[in-house]
Amino acid sequence: MNKQSLACLCCLTTYLLTPAISHAAPADEEKKVFAELAALIPKDHVVTVDDLYKKWQKVQEKRVTL
Repeated sequence: MNKQSLACLCCLTTYLLTPAISHAAPADEEKKVFAELAALIPKDHVVTVDDLYKKWQKVQEKRVTL
């Protein structure tokens, strides 16, 4: 493949992919659906990464002492 063909291929690829990349963000409708689903989950069922890490540490401590 010569330099001219390669340059043309790169330009064409950029031209074709730019619209797809620019529309990759979630639409407002998707955000609304996500918010509705998140509202359905009881707050006491939601845990953070820190909560999971603390639980993991407790489990690891018990394994070491056994």
